[in-house]
Amino acid sequence: MSGGKDKTNWPGRLSACLPLILFGWFAWQVPHLAHGHRIVFSMDWVPSLGVDLTVVIDGLSGLYALIVTGIGTLILVYADRYMAGHAHIGRFYLYLHAFLLSMLGLVLSDNLLALFVFWELTTLFSFLMIGFEHDSAEARANARQSLLVTGGG
Repeated sequence: MSGGKDKTNWPGRLSACLPLILFGWFAWQVPHLAHGHRIVFSMDWVPSLGVDLTVVIDGLSGLYALIVTGIGTLILVYADRYMAGHAHIGRFYLYLHAFLLSMLGLVLSDNLLALFVFWELTTLFSFLMIGFEHDSAEARANARQSLLVTGGG
């Protein structure tokens, strides 16, 4: 950039790689899913209660995963310029990635308990992102409103 300060930051660009790689992986699975196949990952979550954390990728959840990761990539690329130079940019990227992964968990979960947990995680990280500029009274009020609306849902 000539004549001015370059407002790009490499953590932002590097940060956009995670959802981009996930988008590519989900896109690679489309032909497999288009034939009606499902991809299932399962692991013990709370073994003492017999609760498993199961992720199912089928046609619909794969579509939503593509939407989440695709839009997430675009938001991170945009944030690279918009948030460049902010003192707490690392915290912002942490919140944004946690929100993105919570949304993925929400659309891919095959368990009502996991669905509830991921919904609450999206509520929490939405609150933290909206209230990111916590010095602003307006940002704090908007974050509280978001918490009440999504938490009440």
